[in-house]
Amino acid sequence: MMVNESAHRSESEVRQQLLRVWEVMQECVSNGCTRSEPLLPGKLGVQRRAPD
Repeated sequence: MMVNESAHRSESEVRQQLLRVWEVMQECVSNGCTRSEPLLPGKLGVQRRAPD
């Protein structure tokens, strides 16, 4: 992956972007486990299960 991505940007930029993706993923997990709304966002009306 690093070889492929480094064809377009520096290794430092690739690593920075990967860290940003990791941070966003962690934030999503945290939000999913701590939100108190009973339904997930959207029109389907799916019940939130992660906090349980």
